[in-house]
Amino acid sequence: MEFLAVGGRRLQVPFGSKWNYKTASDRGFSVPKGNPQTAAFRFCAENGSMARSAWLHICGGMIILGLGLEVCLRQVFSAEAGSSAPAGRSPQEQSGSEVFSSDVSPSEQGPSKQPLSELAGRVRRLVRQLDAPQAAHRAQAEQALLALGPEILGLLPDPEAQESAEVAVALRRIREQLERRSAESVVQPSLVRLPEGEFSYWELWQQIYQQTGNRLRLRSDVQELSKKLRFSGPVQKAFWPLVDQLLDQAGLTVYPYEPGEELVVLLRSAQEQPRSQGACYVGPLRIAAQRLIAQRDYRTGQGSHLVLVLEVAWEPRVQPVVIRLPHGTLQAADDQGRPIPPSRPEAQTIVPVKVGQKAAELEVRLALPERSANRLESVQGKLIATLPGAMQRFTFSALRSGGNLHQRKAGATVSLPEMRKEGPLGQVDVVLRYDRPSEAFQSHYHWFYRNRAYLESPDGQKIMASGVEPFRHTDSEIGLRYQFEGVGEMDKYTFIYEAPGLLLSEEFPFQLQKLPLP
Repeated sequence: MEFLAVGGRRLQVPFGSKWNYKTASDRGFSVPKGNPQTAAFRFCAENGSMARSAWLHICGGMIILGLGLEVCLRQVFSAEAGSSAPAGRSPQEQSGSEVFSSDVSPSEQGPSKQPLSELAGRVRRLVRQLDAPQAAHRAQAEQALLALGPEILGLLPDPEAQESAEVAVALRRIREQLERRSAESVVQPSLVRLPEGEFSYWELWQQIYQQTGNRLRLRSDVQELSKKLRFSGPVQKAFWPLVDQLLDQAGLTVYPYEPGEELVVLLRSAQEQPRSQGACYVGPLRIAAQRLIAQRDYRTGQGSHLVLVLEVAWEPRVQPVVIRLPHGTLQAADDQGRPIPPSRPEAQTIVPVKVGQKAAELEVRLALPERSANRLESVQGKLIATLPGAMQRFTFSALRSGGNLHQRKAGATVSLPEMRKEGPLGQVDVVLRYDRPSEAFQSHYHWFYRNRAYLESPDGQKIMASGVEPFRHTDSEIGLRYQFEGVGEMDKYTFIYEAPGLLLSEEFPFQLQKLPLP
């Protein structure tokens, strides 16, 4: 078996196979035009300024493949493996004495900073190397693709379209790992990078939305806000710390309980403390003490306790299914170092999250402190949140009656057991299953209604589902029946379903300090 390079693509063919202009064109290769019986095919791989080319000449429709081509290809594969760069480090929040004067190091710019054309070319070269003759070169190519990160998912070719079974297996393995990594990224805080210069709050909100997907909306009484901020250097901050500091400088706050996908920004009252004072930031969450209420039952002497109400807010891009606070994880102490234990360590506070909700209050009861205590010096504990991972798109381009289609991405499997057409109404049954379903599949949670489902016609028109109803609900899967109005024959449409790639159960440790007692 030898390797033929045609029009920048690499093909595996038996030695001595006959390939002419017409044969190559029929296979979708771009070849030089001119004499159809004589064409030159070039294979070139670049490593910095170094380029190696292998020229094959076709005379009378016969391909003459020599040992020199194989040697050249081996050199090309070796060069590509040696040029694989390590993965870029995830940018970390910079520290400094001035809020808006931290620097972003060029070394912290990951693969996503490469131009798309350059990144796509590198991915193509590494995919070709997955079929290299030597196992070491194939392994190096796989590791290099993984190092480029989830942003290359859209650049990877379809494993089913590969002629080499080994390349197809490697691509499936790479895609699954990158999809899982992408799904798990939801638990990390969004980072915002702002350049040096002067910006209005309108411009800042737009920058934050474009970089994080978190939208902020100014309420009508602050629409005329014209104050501008001057940044003395590049700024890189996590979403919540940056937003809180911007709001504090402008005398604003956020109301996270209004329905919808936006955080509503409004004027802060004179009695309200600055948002960045006393807040704890962990992952995509912002945790702050909302209220402290001391209760003493003088009649029975029982039930005396201190009620601590926590407000847990999350970035709007994140939609938790449920948030739990096990009381046994709480450790509190007053300003004299005396412990304040929870009243019922075995209890836990459970808050299911509704669609469009962006914050929740969690209540826990502690022992009543001594009268000599002035404040809670520290309160630390652990929140457990069930979160959908990053959304994955499942595309079924060949609908057929009887269904029985399947696709898997990250830790999710989507099946289409049946689809039918009844008059003008089209119907698609979807079964969603996860490797680790956790508690999210309990019957009183309805997060899966957020998943988008639509048909796409041959001309690109989207037809959104007009109705949905469940037809199956177990501890590990959910079946949903989607209806579409005014559609033609179902086999002419592509069905697209968007669902989280994973269901994650994550722990978020927190610590609050210096809470004045009532």
